[in-house]
Amino acid sequence: MRTYNKHKAIELYKDFKQLTKVNVFNRSKQTKIMALRSLFYKVLQDNNFMNDREIAEFFTEMGDKRNRSGIFTSLTKMEQYYLNFDFFKDIYDLYFYDLKEDQRKYKLSKQQDKLNNLIDTVEDESRRDELYEMVNLRIKSWSWKVEDRCEIISCAI
Repeated sequence: MRTYNKHKAIELYKDFKQLTKVNVFNRSKQTKIMALRSLFYKVLQDNNFMNDREIAEFFTEMGDKRNRSGIFTSLTKMEQYYLNFDFFKDIYDLYFYDLKEDQRKYKLSKQQDKLNNLIDTVEDESRRDELYEMVNLRIKSWSWKVEDRCEIISCAI
């Protein structure tokens, strides 16, 4: 039932191992190995289009049984590893561009605008949902509006 490219996954592993000097199939709980294993999951996910089931299947075929929930949880820790470990950051930046410093600064500045600050003052969840719906409808209405291009033609008899 394999739907991913196993040969590409093996090639990605060889390249990753050569780059990091770490065997991701090692069962070690050392922080460096765990963080790089998580990064390898992301490499498989993004570069070989594998989901958590396929990654778990690949690891099992390579002799290291991993469960899907562990893989999923590990994939959610990318930003945490990126911010806390330089060895992780260096290798992550070779594969991906989404967490680089200039990207992060742009995201932070975009998050700190007046509308977000205003909406954050509303604490009642039902009111926040109401605000979301209002803003969402307004944004949709902008795309529906078209310029009025009516032409009045008068006819004299």
